[in-house]
Amino acid sequence: MVVGRLAGTAGPLWQDVGPAAIVSEFLTSAQYGVGFPAAALSGAALFGASGASSYQTYGAALGLGLSPALTAAEAANAILSRWLKRTNGAAAWSGSLLKIVPYGDQAMPGTTASGATVTYLPNVTLVYDLTDDDFPFADGEDPVRIARSDPCGVPNVQRVECSDRRHGYSSKRCSDGPTVARRARSTPRPRTGRRWPAKRAVPQKQIPHLFARCGMGR
Repeated sequence: MVVGRLAGTAGPLWQDVGPAAIVSEFLTSAQYGVGFPAAALSGAALFGASGASSYQTYGAALGLGLSPALTAAEAANAILSRWLKRTNGAAAWSGSLLKIVPYGDQAMPGTTASGATVTYLPNVTLVYDLTDDDFPFADGEDPVRIARSDPCGVPNVQRVECSDRRHGYSSKRCSDGPTVARRARSTPRPRTGRRWPAKRAVPQKQIPHLFARCGMGR
């Protein structure tokens, strides 16, 4: 087994590495990185302390950790996209800087490996304030139309498959039927039009809950 130099600093069992540290090393390390210039990576968006909206704070608050093993040739952008997707984040250019931004839009408290308390506070300041006048549309039609799936047709059990470290990385499935059932009962039947905004399929606050049901919780 190969243990990386940052191992034991993050994750539900404190045996992994925080996603922000992995992304930084992967992109900018002079020894094993992909040669991305460190000056072009936004440190403010990537790293931060308690109370910040950074990618690092988000991962620490949710107890997210990764232990990637790159054992085959693969495009660097595909690797980065996979890590960001699994940690609910995205990469975006802002001027001349690459920012790593979490999608989480709710404040989340958590605990670090050292026992310190950390709180993720998302930046939800509006960037654009769009009205009907900002969209092209034909006379007699609504500028924006949203079509939602019928919640009655959505599966009533959410299953997650994970590798259980405490049992030789064997595959293990867990489900969260009660959460889906509660959301289905509280969701109105779909209609088309601006009055029915789409909702998230998986609530952010349920991520630690799913880990716990898999035996991976804090």
